[in-house]
Amino acid sequence: MVVENNFIISIMSILFKTVSSNEQVKGNQQIVEYCMIFLVKIVNTPDTLAYIYSSKFDNIDFSQFVIYLVRDCPIKEYRDCCKKYLAILCRSYNTRASILPPANYILQILITGYPFNSNIVGSNMEYFNLLTELMELTLQNQTPEILEFFKKFIQLVWVEVLNRKGDSSELFKDTDQILAGSLDVLTTYYQSVNDKDDVQNMISKVFHYCVYDRNNSHTLKCLTPTTRKSAFSLLKVLIKDNPNTHIDIITLLQCYLSEVLDIQKDKTLARIERRDEFFFLTPDLRYSVLNTPDQMVTDSNVLRVLPEIKKMFSHLQESERQYYDPTEFLVNWSQLAKIDIIQQQDAEEFYNLLTEQIEHELLATQQQNFIERVFKGQLHRQISCSTVANHKSSGLEDITSLSVDIDKKKNLYDALVGFFEGETIRDYKCPECDKLVEVTKSFSIKTLPQTLLIVLKRFRFNASTLQREKICDRFEYPTF
Repeated sequence: MVVENNFIISIMSILFKTVSSNEQVKGNQQIVEYCMIFLVKIVNTPDTLAYIYSSKFDNIDFSQFVIYLVRDCPIKEYRDCCKKYLAILCRSYNTRASILPPANYILQILITGYPFNSNIVGSNMEYFNLLTELMELTLQNQTPEILEFFKKFIQLVWVEVLNRKGDSSELFKDTDQILAGSLDVLTTYYQSVNDKDDVQNMISKVFHYCVYDRNNSHTLKCLTPTTRKSAFSLLKVLIKDNPNTHIDIITLLQCYLSEVLDIQKDKTLARIERRDEFFFLTPDLRYSVLNTPDQMVTDSNVLRVLPEIKKMFSHLQESERQYYDPTEFLVNWSQLAKIDIIQQQDAEEFYNLLTEQIEHELLATQQQNFIERVFKGQLHRQISCSTVANHKSSGLEDITSLSVDIDKKKNLYDALVGFFEGETIRDYKCPECDKLVEVTKSFSIKTLPQTLLIVLKRFRFNASTLQREKICDRFEYPTF
């Protein structure tokens, strides 16, 4: 027995030193897994359980040991491995033994180490995953003592959810892991226990504090997909088997969705109005649209946008009204282009789709080439090899717009200079060198269009967050 106990202490010591090394060394993952397998196999009697509960090594007791393995260890792979085998230990042990089963004992450790009012850096979802798994296991036997214990604990978790600041932004890296885990703890509890006496109040708190704050009375907590998924999972559990709450939640969701859709529709209309304003203020284009025949498509069932654009331009030019509602145009165009009003669309993509549709509708009419006539230009492209000076290739590219980068540019002049200066491309296969080299790709204007459309690239890629972010710096351009 002494030899066995010494072996257990040795295994726990090796495991702790490995996971606390703060670096992921090759082979350490296997050491962690083997140590956990040994512990699960060896701790299979009341005596070994009693010993491991009271064991201590290097001033670390079993409670500190468990908390570090699944919560404080900085390496996710180690936390995940330890969580997996601790769950196996808890599920495989005979719960009828005289000593407190591992599920109950480790659950008490996890609850005692609950990160209330904490800002633990990094992910700790392995801790919450093990906690919720052991809650499900323990709540299969709902004695009055267990229910009373959990009721007090859940009240503290509610306070934690309502008092937490929540996600710092919509990026995955800014997820409040403790908020997400706390919501999962509540979900697990209400799935297992019928304790929904104040369900309307609970639904209201989750919805208005975590999902949607209609009155902007406080900062919304759940901004990332992780926490929002946890919040909606809790809502689903709260309304289950409670028919009286269905109307309440539907009403809340209708208010939320209608306001979101109205906001997105207003944004879509604003973008469309800016595109139409540009078309209208281009004299040749306006003239061509107003002079198109009224019947351009023989099939009356075919959707068209040009008649709506013509109607819009006629009102803008001839009517005394100071506005025009483009809703009819929006309806036809959204069906043709399959626009999702929830998703923001790139301005250049919108322009290309619309001009392509207009050109298609003008086939076999006198105005069929007006888009090309007004907006088409040509760029001369040159690619120069950095290895051999006379290794060059060139060609012509048709354009209907010019996209310029405005990141770290003060004005339109700087943006155009940057565009025509060219860019360096690495690992380009030179056809004459027949190897990968560094080349310079540059453009010059071959033919200018009647009207040059310049598109400002207002987004940049952030290598740290792996997300696109909008450029909100001041940018100057000439007005006429």
